[in-house]
Amino acid sequence: MTDGTPIGSRLLHDLTPGLMSSDLRGIVPVGDGWLVVSSGAVEGTPQGVALWAVEGTAMRLVYDPWPGNSNSSEALNYGRLVLSPTQAWFIAHDGLHGHEWHRWSHGTLSDDWVVIHR
Repeated sequence: MTDGTPIGSRLLHDLTPGLMSSDLRGIVPVGDGWLVVSSGAVEGTPQGVALWAVEGTAMRLVYDPWPGNSNSSEALNYGRLVLSPTQAWFIAHDGLHGHEWHRWSHGTLSDDWVVIHR
């Protein structure tokens, strides 16, 4: 975050605290916030590439296509993060069916989501 000055600039959130880096794959604005596809950690537990919501100065995991410690969904290996007025769409691996379309309803950046398998 910045006000345009060095003193007024700071880190919003470190998705992967420590020496490791996050694998940032995509970002789109949604209302007053952002949706981010990246790897990260929740309470110190590494997560694979998943969907995160930035709300003000807070960041939270909203949808993990392949839940589990460090499982990489390989989200956005194919295509990009697509945003409609009510949903975010992206291609990711869920650990069972290969790469498929995933959809998450961002209406109000809630926890509502739907996974579509062909």
